[in-house]
Formats: sequence, structure tokens, C-alpha cells
Amino acid sequence: MVDYVDPVLVVDDLNTMTRIVDGMLRKCGFVNVDQVHDGPTALQKLREKSYLFVVTDREMPGMNGLELAREIRADPKIRSVPVVIMSASSEPQHAEAAIAAGANFFMTKPFNLTTLKDVITQLMRPQQS
Repeated sequence: MVDYVDPVLVVDDLNTMTRIVDGMLRKCGFVNVDQVHDGPTALQKLREKSYLFVVTDREMPGMNGLELAREIRADPKIRSVPVVIMSASSEPQHAEAAIAAGANFFMTKPFNLTTLKDVITQLMRPQQS
């Protein structure tokens, strides 16, 4: 297994979910995973530190994942950071809204390690070519 030293950011208002995603990412070889619990803190971290990608919840109080994705895409310094939005909703319009907001991928919760690995493989592919 390859260890990725570049940091990734997990954003979810639920501690349990950030821990679950953190654990999955570590099983995928990511050794530097930062966790935050709201969109504004995520934006601050993204502006202070270079991240390989962001995995964020869609539904959070204050600034939701769609708003976070829009803010990321609007900022020239961080607009190229890939964004994965996860949601408990499997409604097609929620996936469409995530992509329209600037997300690279949308995942329905609960998801398993294989699904996360597939998304990461697709995220990493452009950087490996």
C-alpha cells in the first residue's frame, strides 16, 4: 500500500462521521487527515494549508457542503482542490446540485471502503498522468 503524505480534509458536523471517514482514508493510505466540523473552519484551513482533496457532508448548519464547494471554486487560491460531497440522501437532484456547486464527486451515505477507494482513484488519476 502506498502512503500519501499530502493532507486531506474531512468536513462533517457529526464527530462520528468524521472519525469513520478518517479511518477509511487511513485504510486507503492517507496518513495526514485533518477533521473539521463546519464550512467556515474548512475554508480557513484550505486557505492556510494545501490539501490533496476535501470530503464534506452536504447537510451542515451554517454553511452546507454545497456552499462550501461554491466558496472553494470562487477562490483562485484553492479552486483546484477536488471536492467530494457526501449525503444521506440518494435523490438524483441532490447529486446534480452537488456537481453544479463544483463538487467532483457525490457519494451517498452510508458508503463502504470500496466506494471511497473508487472515488479516490478517480480523483487521483488526473494527477498521476
